[in-house]
Amino acid sequence: MAANLAAVDKTAEEDLRREALQMRQRISRLETTLLHLVSLTAAGLIITGLLLPYAAFEEKEKLYDESLLTIGFTAGKADGFFAVVFLGLLVVTGATLIFLCVAGERSASRAAERIGLVLGWLLLLSAAGAWLLASLPAVEWNKGPGAVVYAVGAALAFVVLVTQKGRDFWVAERRGEIRP
Repeated sequence: MAANLAAVDKTAEEDLRREALQMRQRISRLETTLLHLVSLTAAGLIITGLLLPYAAFEEKEKLYDESLLTIGFTAGKADGFFAVVFLGLLVVTGATLIFLCVAGERSASRAAERIGLVLGWLLLLSAAGAWLLASLPAVEWNKGPGAVVYAVGAALAFVVLVTQKGRDFWVAERRGEIRP
């Protein structure tokens, strides 16, 4: 009788362990899906913001639309500093988009976490700078939706890369995992 109870206890214990493992795997899949969804949404908004009109200039009775992607190249003739700022924005944006893919792997190290923090802050500052430049009263252009969409994407990327809860999803050591 005692042997039967011991066997039942071991079977129940093994069942509980198996269920706990399945639950952990299910939660991990849900977290990965959430991270991918937010990262893809952020990347999509950032890319869309780069392509949408940022400003519309009227020159010789012609209207020219400029996006965040092209304004750094076309503004260089008029103002070198302006062009450098927007080219810097493109570099930060490109690095952040690549890093969002790295974060999606969910196995980043502490060093990668620091890089993500820097990129997240730089992206947010870039979005704020683009927004401020578009809002200057002395600038003679019509504002487009590009800066707004870019800023929303940058804010989502900031949530993933900089906030404590966001980093918990993609830094392996924060979840108690050991990197291979």
